[in-house]
Parts: sequence; structure tokens; C-alpha cells
Amino acid sequence: MDLSKSRSLNRLPSTNNSSKKDLMRYAGLSAQLLVAIGMAVFIGYKADHWLNSFPLFTSALPLLVLAAIFYKLVRDTSGRNNQDNGPDAGNKKDNETK
Repeated sequence: MDLSKSRSLNRLPSTNNSSKKDLMRYAGLSAQLLVAIGMAVFIGYKADHWLNSFPLFTSALPLLVLAAIFYKLVRDTSGRNNQDNGPDAGNKKDNETK
């Protein structure tokens, strides 16, 4: 067997940098989601024991965290095509024609 063929078989398919960047971005968002929900459950559990209440905070805090994380997720991913999120983001075309 030719050595050059065997070496080419062991190579992984190359991916471009933008897909790796997106993968790391979404992996970071999922890690934030898991940690935030875990902390909300823990804090809600401790608050319920401290206040001797039924599991109000244990259920309410994770729901609030989910709403906030989903809001952040939509806000972060809605501007994917527009890399410049500054105050002149909508006027980018106007600045190029000047």
C-alpha cells in the first residue's frame, strides 16, 4: 500500500474557522444554561428551606432563569448576519456609499 494513500485516510475532514467558532459559541451557551439552572435550583431549594415554604422558589427561580437565558439566546443569535452590532449597524450601507 502506498504511504501517501494511508496518510490521507487518517486525516480528518477539515472544517472552516467559522463553524468551529459557532460550535464553541453554542457550547458556551449550553454550559451557561446548565450552570444557571443548577444554581437557580440550589438557591431556590435553600430559600425554601430557610423560609419553611412549599417548593415555590425551587420551581420559580429555574423558570425565571430559563426565560432570561432564552431571551439572551434569541438576542445573541438574531444578529448573526450583522457582525457590526454598534450604533451604526443599520447605517452600514449608507456609510459605504459615502
